Amino acid sequence: MTRSNPFRSSRISAFRPLRLLAVVGASILSLALVGTTLAWAEGFKAGLSFDEAATPADIGLPLYPGAKPWTEKNDEKDSAQIRLWGGSFGFTLAAGQFLSSDPLDRVAAFYREALAKKGTVLDCGQPGQVDTPLPKASGSDDVLRCKTDKPKPGGRLLKAGLSSHQFQVSLEPGPDGKGTRIGLVRLELKGVAP
Repeated sequence: MTRSNPFRSSRISAFRPLRLLAVVGASILSLALVGTTLAWAEGFKAGLSFDEAATPADIGLPLYPGAKPWTEKNDEKDSAQIRLWGGSFGFTLAAGQFLSSDPLDRVAAFYREALAKKGTVLDCGQPGQVDTPLPKASGSDDVLRCKTDKPKPGGRLLKAGLSSHQFQVSLEPGPDGKGTRIGLVRLELKGVAP
């Protein structure tokens, strides 16, 4: 029996990392607490960590030169990181949002090159990329796809890696159409079928 991936969503938005982390974290924590209660006597170990900040190094992608941390509202954080583990299961999500004064196409070219170091780059806004799988990694089914993920109008959504260890870059026009909003995401899953 293949377990489905409960964390696969149609869209991971780097522009609201704390909201996404809160929902995913609460769901995972509930599952972890149930597992901890049931298996604690057998030496089961589980943990959860949440950091209110994630650097580009934590995310695994470089920061675009001159880009600054950015939030839509003053009370939001510009980045976050959550880790959950239990038994053979593990989950890490790191996300950050930034703002550059450079045009979107220039920023996209920078991140296309950075993502190429992680594997084949998918541009989920291009018609040919949706539902186009990458070659299977080492004979496994751990294949990254765009599926229904698409950028917002005027934006770009780039992905690279594997479905269990993926990097995403979401680009949108900046506030008032000036510059570029940059959303960076790293997602790692262990012990969950992609």
